[in-house]
Amino acid sequence: MRNCLVAAVLAGCLGALRAEVLVAQPFVVEFDLAGKPMIVGGKPASARDYPASFRAGKPGRRCTWFLVASGALVGAAHCVAGETPDDALATIELPIGNVKHSATCTISADYWKDSSQDWAACRVIPPAPTPGEADAPAPGFEALNSRPEVLLALPLLEISGFGCSFAGGPVEMDYQIGSARVEELPPNARVTGSVQPTPHTVKLRRAPNLLCEGDSGGPAFFYQTQSRSHRVVVGVNSATTIAAGSSFISSVSTSGAKRFFEQWAKDNGQRICGLHKDAENCRAFKP
Repeated sequence: MRNCLVAAVLAGCLGALRAEVLVAQPFVVEFDLAGKPMIVGGKPASARDYPASFRAGKPGRRCTWFLVASGALVGAAHCVAGETPDDALATIELPIGNVKHSATCTISADYWKDSSQDWAACRVIPPAPTPGEADAPAPGFEALNSRPEVLLALPLLEISGFGCSFAGGPVEMDYQIGSARVEELPPNARVTGSVQPTPHTVKLRRAPNLLCEGDSGGPAFFYQTQSRSHRVVVGVNSATTIAAGSSFISSVSTSGAKRFFEQWAKDNGQRICGLHKDAENCRAFKP
């Protein structure tokens, strides 16, 4: 099994060809509870700043997901994949208000040959409402970054998720944020311990924070303004090597990533924030 943020692949726990259902909850329900930081060295986040984000999984085995359109949920492939290509992908239930939404996921056909294609795009039915309309300072669906050049200056990113606060520690309930600096870009970055090339990987170094087990699928943000009013998702949390001080995200702006999301959007009749100019109800970002 690949080196990833969760201790066990969620769908694989049930065996081949049996699809698991993961029940998601919006962070707004849980953010403000007291708890330990889950990003190593991180701090608790405000629910009002992340209304498009959800968690899904079992106690102790959770992943992070985020909406990029009313019908599109994004996270990490390894959160829904089994141990082999023959295993059925997990599905996700999202209770939002009084409505239960379901999400059926797709991963790259090449994921099993290239673990850096760690993207999952999931069709949400019925469509989800616009996040944070009532009280969020910046309501709307998160926007995927379509410009790989924004990472050329090796900027500081905001990482987020539900992981542990120390190596081997428990995965708990609260959402955390922290910062890490881009160290190496695709196609040269290599996930520690990977035998095969990982050409869609962005390597991050602790600055001062790291991903930890349980942060899988969470969005890594690049803030486009000093006021933090505009942001884009540049990658999906994929792997971490705490002892080495390194974290790894799967870029959403490589040519392969854009092909995956564009094809998924076409197949599912969706317009994704950050990729399509006519996408609706997007959070503020600079194209």
